[in-house]
Amino acid sequence: MAQIPHEGIYYFGGRDEDGNILNTIRILKVDQNPIGWIFPEIDGKPPSPRYGHSMNYNQLLNIIVIYGGQNDDCYLNDMHILNVEFLMWYKVEIKGQKSISRANHCAVSYDSKLLIFGGLNEEGYVSSQIQMIELDETLSQQMYDKDLQKQKFIHEQSFKQQRLNNEQRKQDKVKQEFYEKRKSIDASALYRYYEIHNYNYDEIPFSTKLIQEEKDNLSVKSQVEKLNFNNFVSFMPLPNKSNGNKLSRLLSYKNINQANKLQNKNSNNQSSSSLESSHSKSPSRQLLQKTVNTIISNMKHS
Repeated sequence: MAQIPHEGIYYFGGRDEDGNILNTIRILKVDQNPIGWIFPEIDGKPPSPRYGHSMNYNQLLNIIVIYGGQNDDCYLNDMHILNVEFLMWYKVEIKGQKSISRANHCAVSYDSKLLIFGGLNEEGYVSSQIQMIELDETLSQQMYDKDLQKQKFIHEQSFKQQRLNNEQRKQDKVKQEFYEKRKSIDASALYRYYEIHNYNYDEIPFSTKLIQEEKDNLSVKSQVEKLNFNNFVSFMPLPNKSNGNKLSRLLSYKNINQANKLQNKNSNNQSSSSLESSHSKSPSRQLLQKTVNTIISNMKHS
């Protein structure tokens, strides 16, 4: 059974006769004659001064719950708990959905929960939805973890749906491009049909003429790009491997012939007739002449 050192009616906050906003606990003792007020000493940091708040006793947890209210500056959405047995204040962090600031609301303690309804704030009347706060720490953590799993599941489903939507948009785009291409082909075929059957230009549908004109413009553009000098290619044929070998042999022969001429020019001074005779009888001269004839013959046959 819960222990209550001071039985009576507990009061917190409000205004005094001078209009000052209070944040102290007062207990009205009704089990004595005459009845009277006591002001117990309480440990911990008390809530800020306020009025218009809710104050509920939870018998299961043996606590008093202070929620919301207002002061002269703003409306409040915090929650504080007074342990009745030890007379100590605790500030509670509300997890999950953000709590709504409100004052002059209704609240009731049921089992280990606090149910809150109505009230006023800066925006006027608060929504008629009932806010439920779990006061038991263990149950509150379980509810918080369950909410996290639910939010994670919703996020995953939303991500999957978004991915499916992206895939659907891609497929729709491909279909649209296909239909546009098909439409362009059909329009070109119709245009040729109209031309073959000698239709007047004014009798051809405007959409068909428009698509055909766009296609003609693209064709002209591609033809201009082909004539661009950046794409210039020389058509001069390159020598093949056999011709290259023949050309190198001719160049080698020319160099040898020039070398022999220089050597004969620097030799002893002989008569021109005897020099020509010696050249005609020289074995190297005959070999070179034979080589040249062979090369020229091979080139002709190739």
